Amino acid sequence: MGSVSSSQMALIAGVTVFVVSWIVLLAVTPIVIASLPEDYFSNPKYLEVDSVFSAGIAPARRLLLLLKNIFAWFLILVAPFLFLSIFAPFFGFLLADFPAKPRLIRKFASYPFVWRQLNGVRLRRRLPPFAELADKEPETVN
Repeated sequence: MGSVSSSQMALIAGVTVFVVSWIVLLAVTPIVIASLPEDYFSNPKYLEVDSVFSAGIAPARRLLLLLKNIFAWFLILVAPFLFLSIFAPFFGFLLADFPAKPRLIRKFASYPFVWRQLNGVRLRRRLPPFAELADKEPETVN
């Protein structure tokens, strides 16, 4: 038996990260969707944007917001290439803080396939479906 080369170790590590991420995302997806309020997409207060650069934020909270945004952008930009889940970019958009967030979340959720999947998860958990999307765009908080 020969030793494992560094390229083989990198491949094993990459596959391990992919498999673990995929399993965690599949397990967490229904929990997160079920935990969203029924009026999440119709009530503007749920889509207000908190910014890392807002005045009056404590340093610890600012650090947590920064880490949350880094993870969110990873989900948005990298997860689709890893085929983690159709919901990975959606979770990224839910977590990220940027001015166009409310419009993009609503746009993504408004696709019939995505809307059916979101409500399907809720119905399997015996929860009411999401209220219809609101027509009016909420204002962003900067």
